Amino acid sequence: MTTKQYVKKFKLQEPGTHLSYDAFLKDFIEEFDNRIKVTIETRAKADLEFTFDIFKGLVKEMQTKFCSISNKKIGGPLPETIWNAFYAQAVITRRAHYFPKEHEEINLRRQAFFAAKAAEENAKAAQK
Repeated sequence: MTTKQYVKKFKLQEPGTHLSYDAFLKDFIEEFDNRIKVTIETRAKADLEFTFDIFKGLVKEMQTKFCSISNKKIGGPLPETIWNAFYAQAVITRRAHYFPKEHEEINLRRQAFFAAKAAEENAKAAQK
């Protein structure tokens, strides 16, 4: 769907319209899955791999589209929680499926970051 189609379908230019987050996410995730499928098929026909950088590019395109939809919404932007839900439900799960090595590396870096942050907070608390 184009940005205009999302705005029209979910009536985002009508003041006071209640957005069904579940319906929006369903369509947005479906589009993301379709983009992944088409990209994989197109690259396979050209005997090219579906790389992690290509995947990150697709995520960036979806983020740009989300921002465009959000900017067209009357009454303020879309809640960030919708993007966060999309990322958790679609991006992370697809990343784990298609790129398990990169997914594991990201998780290890994330765990190390939070462990360091907790240690820093504990050290500050101990100084008080």
